[in-house]
Amino acid sequence: MPVVQMETRSSYKRRPMNPTIIVKFVRRKKREEFYRARNILRGKTVNDLNLNLNT
Repeated sequence: MPVVQMETRSSYKRRPMNPTIIVKFVRRKKREEFYRARNILRGKTVNDLNLNLNT
């Protein structure tokens, strides 16, 4: 399925927002896995990865 970039209306250009991603899951199990993982990651930051970037 091709990806189509939608034009933004001028009223939306004033406030910076992340682009919305619309997903359609074909398999229910994969959808449930995705949402379960999303809930686990909520509130996590890069600092939670415990990466030592000074090496």
